[in-house]
Amino acid sequence: FDEAAVSGEPVPVSATLFLEVDALEPALARAAEVGGVAGEVDHTMGPYVSAVCTDDQGTVFGLLSSRLEAE
Repeated sequence: FDEAAVSGEPVPVSATLFLEVDALEPALARAAEVGGVAGEVDHTMGPYVSAVCTDDQGTVFGLLSSRLEAE
């Protein structure tokens, strides 16, 4: 909605499923290990760190955590 309001242009509807994990870096490593593509870490989701990834079949999903590294 915000993008459409700012640009004045139609914007296709989309959604990305985000999964909460204990720590982001180990989950990103595992996603890459099983053939996916781990996305860049984003620090703009409030108190969380997140990344948009792709699995080995090309499905896009997000990972979200309050911690970057495992304790």
